[in-house]
Amino acid sequence: MNLSLIKSIAKECREWAESVADVYDSDSVCLDCMCAITSYEIFLTLKEKGIRAKFCMNNHHCFVMVDDYVIDITAKQFSRKAHKIIVDKKENLFEITDWDGNSIWTVLHSTEKPERIRGLMKDWPIEQQPLAFQPA
Repeated sequence: MNLSLIKSIAKECREWAESVADVYDSDSVCLDCMCAITSYEIFLTLKEKGIRAKFCMNNHHCFVMVDDYVIDITAKQFSRKAHKIIVDKKENLFEITDWDGNSIWTVLHSTEKPERIRGLMKDWPIEQQPLAFQPA
């Protein structure tokens, strides 16, 4: 696994997300409600680079995993203590919980296939779905 490439992709995606956050009506620090959109971008970019990534989600959050590493650039929406860019082994991360008290990195659904993401996201608000997001 090329950890430096993964970190570079996460950084580039974070910079992109900050640049379009106002279009999305989001805070450029926390990137509120942009987890699915940014995770999808990271997921696709990693796949394009030949890295076996998984798009992961639960009831309130989306992120990417490569092996036992979490890649998450929107955890700050749940905790101001979170780093803007997280690329670390899941076991090393301090616990951040969602509004229901569950870990934001709990995996309820995951896929390695981009075409399955639309089905996984069907119950999420349309404006948070990555395939519906089109910045101006």
